[in-house]
Amino acid sequence: MTSLSSRKIISAFSFMSGATLLTIIMGMATNKLIAVYAGTEGIGIVSLFRNFIGFLVPVLTAGTTTVIVQMISTSSSPARLIEIVKSVFNLFIIQLVVVIILATFFSGYISNWLFPNSNNHEYIDEVRIVFSMAIIVLFSQSMVALINGKVNIKKISVINIATALSTLIMVYPLVHFGGIGYAFIVGSGSIVGAIIGFLYVSKIYKRELDYFSFSVSAIKKISTLPVSLWLFLHPLFVSAIFLNIQVVVNKYYGINALGIYSAVVMLESTTIMLLMAGMKAYYLPMLGKLSSRVEKENFINKVLTLLILVISPFIIFLIFSAKYILWFLFSEEFIVGEDILKLQSLAMLAQVFSWCYAMYFLHESRYKIYFMIDAVWALFLSISIWYIASSGFPLASVALIYFIGSLISFSLYLVVIYRFYGKGFLNVRNTALGAVSFLAILAAYFTSKNAAVSLQILFVVSIFLVFSYFMGINYKRLLG
Repeated sequence: MTSLSSRKIISAFSFMSGATLLTIIMGMATNKLIAVYAGTEGIGIVSLFRNFIGFLVPVLTAGTTTVIVQMISTSSSPARLIEIVKSVFNLFIIQLVVVIILATFFSGYISNWLFPNSNNHEYIDEVRIVFSMAIIVLFSQSMVALINGKVNIKKISVINIATALSTLIMVYPLVHFGGIGYAFIVGSGSIVGAIIGFLYVSKIYKRELDYFSFSVSAIKKISTLPVSLWLFLHPLFVSAIFLNIQVVVNKYYGINALGIYSAVVMLESTTIMLLMAGMKAYYLPMLGKLSSRVEKENFINKVLTLLILVISPFIIFLIFSAKYILWFLFSEEFIVGEDILKLQSLAMLAQVFSWCYAMYFLHESRYKIYFMIDAVWALFLSISIWYIASSGFPLASVALIYFIGSLISFSLYLVVIYRFYGKGFLNVRNTALGAVSFLAILAAYFTSKNAAVSLQILFVVSIFLVFSYFMGINYKRLLG
């Protein structure tokens, strides 16, 4: 297969980013309603529930969604495709049983863990509802994985938009029911997404589903998915640590402080989602279709160049507009998180590199390396944040630790990928571009903290002119 041009990459990126932008706008509107009607406490509780689902779902999928995409995108055997589709549905049935058992016997313990400052088992009903929402999210993600294996980015976009729109429609009545309503908010929109996803899968895999039947022997088909122990341990370890960070913030700073910190994390993760979602449904399956190492190196470097050029101005924009963004997207109550958002934004450039390299390790089935690097990063964050929180450091210190952790993650990925695959995965252009962007972002941070408004405006205009000049003289080279 011939190497993909940057024009094709940008075409896929633009479509997915446009669809993701619409999804994010609806997500931000959802958060705005929660912030206005429930304040920092409501945002904090919803964030805990979202992070719990973000921990539970990857653990139960055990990395199979990535493997499904990888196998379908590289499979040319109809019989093998039948096995994969049957395995996905049988796996979901087992996941459903596991979630029911967990919700029945462990909801009380989880309630006490998530809300250490509350009364004993105070949020047990809410936790059980979150478990039921996790079932819906699990099914929806399974459908998306099957669709993504065929690189159907338009259908994935429809599912994501429908999910976000449904959540937005339901958030206003739900937010008035307090904790119970917050629990429903985190997954209710996925009901619509799951239904649409199943309809798409039924059409795409009509022949394969004709062979589906559930029985004890059919469950053994799950063994056809080459799930790695490391893909199971990765979400179990990393997601648990990130969820525990939220719990630590809640314990030592309080639920209102957690709401402010969660708002910042939402903005940072939303920006990453917007700028990189165009790649998520495209990057991994396309790697599977490229044959030679040189093609893959060129592809990754082009993706890196594009992401650096797009994300750097966004980071600078977030830094200078932090206060206004928090006020506009949440409420005046959240403006105190301005410094936290500025520090959190510094981490995003390093995350671009880490993400590209992490996805390549998954493509190469080097799951152990993927786990070890992220485990070191997550463990550093967990220990460091616990120390500063328990020692009485200000909440902004949490964001500073996150920034340092992102640099550690980037350094580890860069060293390891250089050790295994050589220097071809980071060319001279991206090295220089990354270094200049990082310096510009640091300069933006310190300028926003110390300089007068006139100097801040002059800095932003200068960065814009330099960026425009660079794009102008390198346009053909970047799109070649």
